[in-house]
Amino acid sequence: MNRFLLIAGLLTVSLSSFACDVCGGGGSGNFQGVVPLFGQNQIAFRSNYFSASHGTPVFNGSSQLLKDQYFQQELTYRKFSSKKMIYSFSVPMGINTRVESTQSTQIKGLGDIQMGASRILINTSDSSFRRVKHILTVGLGCALPTGKFMQRDASQLRLPANFQLGKGAYAYNFNLYYVMRRKNLGLALNAQERLYSKNELNYQFGNSTLLSAVAFYRLNMEAMRLTLMPQGGLAFENQKQDFSYGIAEASTGGKQTWANFALDAYRGRWSYGCNVQRKINSSIPTGEAESRLRIGLQVTYRLGH
Repeated sequence: MNRFLLIAGLLTVSLSSFACDVCGGGGSGNFQGVVPLFGQNQIAFRSNYFSASHGTPVFNGSSQLLKDQYFQQELTYRKFSSKKMIYSFSVPMGINTRVESTQSTQIKGLGDIQMGASRILINTSDSSFRRVKHILTVGLGCALPTGKFMQRDASQLRLPANFQLGKGAYAYNFNLYYVMRRKNLGLALNAQERLYSKNELNYQFGNSTLLSAVAFYRLNMEAMRLTLMPQGGLAFENQKQDFSYGIAEASTGGKQTWANFALDAYRGRWSYGCNVQRKINSSIPTGEAESRLRIGLQVTYRLGH
């Protein structure tokens, strides 16, 4: 266990941040805990759930919208082609449910498939001459428009763009990640920018900026051949407004700050994790759906080289 790298999941190497874009808009938020990079190829499965509600009453005709529920799953494969490069491929699935006073609508299926690459610029994690270890990575990614984005409810009204399983457009992700560790205590910093193209409906999702800081502690339980890693931190996201035919959508965009907590357990080739994200404050437009609490589970299996 002494040689593993720690790359934060706040949505970096696996590009998992794209999965959260399909729901909740600027009020979604996302956190995946710490993802282990052992220098070996990996398969990871993650599941997230949250519910979003409106601060003011919203009606679909005579039916009042009560809440939106999101249940997401994602299967990710990571390949280490060398000591410097990491490639990832992720397939997201979603089950989105809109609960109204007179009807309920559920859509489910494939989301927008993601792929990306990260390069490790600095890695002193294996150095026996340094008390403080450093890792710095830079990553690029792309999400493909594979998810449905024009699904309708029972009254044939097209569901909101942020409720759809996909965006119908390409999305691009740029990120920097830095981790500093001394013995079993560490701090991970992440900066990420997401850019979107227009879809065939002439709709363009707003670009977003994400900043996060996660502190972690590694607790080795050698008698049980187990390593536990509690984590806690903050995340800030700034989501710009969406545009439809060049006109800004009033009920989109916003800023929010999240408190993140996670616990990972490592044993042999397997790692297991759970995470909770709680919103601290937000500034979003009236009428935009907002989530306050998110929960998630994940499991990772290390393959051979």
